[in-house]
Amino acid sequence: MISQIAGNASPLTNEQVSDVVAQSLPAAEYAEKKVLLIVPDATRTAPIGQLFKAIHAQICDSATKLDVMIALGTHHAMSEEAICERLEITLEERRGQYRGRHVSQSRVGQP
Repeated sequence: MISQIAGNASPLTNEQVSDVVAQSLPAAEYAEKKVLLIVPDATRTAPIGQLFKAIHAQICDSATKLDVMIALGTHHAMSEEAICERLEITLEERRGQYRGRHVSQSRVGQP
């Protein structure tokens, strides 16, 4: 099991998160694979942007595809701006370094 515990005073740094992601998701294991990253919508608290960026950096060059699905449950669909906010990226980053990453949204009772 791989884990990292932050002190009570501060969350994990980007470097610590990247280290855990690198240990947990060896890039070679994702070579030629399609990956779907499922994230909760904005009603759940988590460092989604920090994790998204670390996972993207770790496997985007080896995976054939890396897409994101936002699990909405029974909540309303999110706008493009809300999606960017959830992933903690700018609209420019979404259109730049994260282009080609399809983001879909899944609601209960809808395919």
